[in-house]
Amino acid sequence: MYASVTINASASFLKDTYDYHIPEVLEEYISVGSRVLVDFGVRKTLGYVVEIKDTCDFKGDIREISEVLDFSRELTAEQVDMAKKIAYDTKCPLIKALDAMIPSFLKTKYRKFVTIKNFEELDPNISVLFNGKKKICLSSEIIAKYPKIKKEIDKGNLELEYDVYSYGKKKYIKLYSVNTNCENIYLKYTGMRKKVVEYLLSRKEATIDELKQIIGCSNYLVNDLVNKEVLYVKSVLQNINEENNSKPPLQNRKFDFEKNLIKQRFSAGNQTPYLLYTNDDDFSNELFLDICIDNLKNKKNVLIVTPTLIIQYNIFYYLKRYLSGYSIVNFSGDMSNNDYYNNYMTVKSGNADIVITTKIGVFSPLENIGTIIVIDESNFNYVSEMTPKYSVVEMMKYRAKINGAKIILSSTPLTIENYYKYFMMEYNLLKYIKPCDNNVTTVNMYEEAMNNRSIISYKLQKAIEKSLFLNMQSMLVLNTRGYSNHLVCPKCGNVAKCDKCNIPLTYYKDKNEIKCRYCGKKLESLKCSKCGEDDYQMFGFGLEMVKEKLQELFPQARILLIDSGTLKEFDDYQNAVVKIESGEVDIIIGTSNILALTNNTNSLDVVGILSIDNILNTSDYRASYNAFYMIYNALKNSDLIIQGYNLDHYAIKHAINNDFVSYYNDEIKYRENYNYPPFYELNKIIITGEYKDMYYCANYFKKAYATIFKSQDLVLGPTYVKIKKGVQLIIKNNDFEKLSKLIDEVEKKFEKNNIQISFERYTRSF
Repeated sequence: MYASVTINASASFLKDTYDYHIPEVLEEYISVGSRVLVDFGVRKTLGYVVEIKDTCDFKGDIREISEVLDFSRELTAEQVDMAKKIAYDTKCPLIKALDAMIPSFLKTKYRKFVTIKNFEELDPNISVLFNGKKKICLSSEIIAKYPKIKKEIDKGNLELEYDVYSYGKKKYIKLYSVNTNCENIYLKYTGMRKKVVEYLLSRKEATIDELKQIIGCSNYLVNDLVNKEVLYVKSVLQNINEENNSKPPLQNRKFDFEKNLIKQRFSAGNQTPYLLYTNDDDFSNELFLDICIDNLKNKKNVLIVTPTLIIQYNIFYYLKRYLSGYSIVNFSGDMSNNDYYNNYMTVKSGNADIVITTKIGVFSPLENIGTIIVIDESNFNYVSEMTPKYSVVEMMKYRAKINGAKIILSSTPLTIENYYKYFMMEYNLLKYIKPCDNNVTTVNMYEEAMNNRSIISYKLQKAIEKSLFLNMQSMLVLNTRGYSNHLVCPKCGNVAKCDKCNIPLTYYKDKNEIKCRYCGKKLESLKCSKCGEDDYQMFGFGLEMVKEKLQELFPQARILLIDSGTLKEFDDYQNAVVKIESGEVDIIIGTSNILALTNNTNSLDVVGILSIDNILNTSDYRASYNAFYMIYNALKNSDLIIQGYNLDHYAIKHAINNDFVSYYNDEIKYRENYNYPPFYELNKIIITGEYKDMYYCANYFKKAYATIFKSQDLVLGPTYVKIKKGVQLIIKNNDFEKLSKLIDEVEKKFEKNNIQISFERYTRSF
């Protein structure tokens, strides 16, 4: 037998796969997806088996596979299929796509050991191999004995171990109880904190899952009570096989007439992807729960994908509350290795009913999938920044197709691309919009400047004053970090820029430093690089300046600044959420990401968007949609005040009126006029190498593309990108197969020039 193996080596002249002979002794243990060691050139290298066949077309000497690294199947046929799809879509090496399928703890498993667990029952022919030792390395010399060794493993007499880490051996659960010395301290608490303490006083102790399901609190708040010694926590060893497996009868949710029609439309529909468009979070959660119940009744599994940790935990504990007894498994970046391993093995063994994950677990080996749900599918987090740079949404659509499953893409508001595809009959639409009676105020900052040159308008100041008087919270959004993002020399007019990225530098007053917000490089001297003047004038404003102004206006207010500079560790984020949840903050300021935190407070009174122009004026064709998206979502929970100069823009007007259809009609004309998505894909190519060669290559590519696609306007650039040390081309493309072939041909033509071409099909930024 022969195996087609993709190898861990990178060079443009290499093939995707090479054929190797499978030694007879290894035939039983090698399957599609197996990791193997093979001889390649003068060294041994790691490879993945992507095909097994009886014959080989190669007429020369065929090398043998040296060693198999996994005696259990680590990659399923579906995962290999998805890896091939990613490699094709993103033009990355197949080995990189296969690496994305396998969790990190499996990648480190190399040396294998066999350990005796029950010597008395062990086959004497096997015990001889140990020669008096309790553990031996599973080397190639004793591999011929592995069939008998496996039988002893199955009997429990032997155990297969790896030398890197021992996962899944023990599982501890944490039990929380009230510190008897602090029983009365809870009387000063309100809201969630008081409910947690009262519940534990009545129950004596409970797990974090129980507290979240019954009370609805967050783990951040519970941990804060532990840190304040109001609660005690103890760890208790639990056998993972002793978990409660009783599954109570399932009862579908009851919807009103309009919502029930939406549910019936989904249940009776075909496998064409569904768009869920709703501004009612309660309805979407109930719909997801009811769909899960339908799948469980039909013995089908559900995969739910979320863009952020916050959303993942919210939906995880929501479903746990109503589906007690069923196996709901989650994956996220903050999990311990042991928890991740246990969850992964639960899925792999077929014991998971529902998997809820961020991007980290979208390729988990879940089988028998009935429905895939992608929440907030327009979120940029669904595009991988690391190679392979794939789209999670596109891969989930592909996974639904090969599983014969239904898929729901949930988004509020819809994306322009998806609504267009709905009209093209590529998607089904599920729509439920509840009336929104929030008060929206716009403030023209040109007019404001006549009487008030503050960055915070009079109307917003009055709204914050009212919130403080009512003990409510305010939230201010500005997508600019630092103190000032535009430094100009008063003598010569030079703008301070990063010499690496060629973008304006930002001044951070808290640290008294000027640095680049992209690469982080600091300006060593505060003197102008052209004339030597050492007193830059500051234009534009950032979050630090907003905080400083708020402290002047409201000296008694408790202000929390949230951005990547203040939240460097996950603990920082936890502390921020605790403060918001428990009402320890009066004013929250941060970038647009803080809008996701509105679900962590019931006392938010007003949201202020300080400079909507910062969103509208970014160099991205999606700028209009991003502004519409921000306003639309800010309207969910509170009154809204929008400050800006270009307030007549159609994105702002339609967002204020909750009118996506009118916005779509205006935006789609703009997209069509300039050949933007959904009419064309927008891809990015970075070409690196010798200066003259990369420009020659870029211009050659541009001319060849114009000839093939009969247009001179579909490739933008070349533009030098300093941080990449290469030139960039933006490509408007509606035939990916032609584009892919052209890239291959150009790479081959410039192979001798040591030119590297990096292709991004799904771009987060331009």
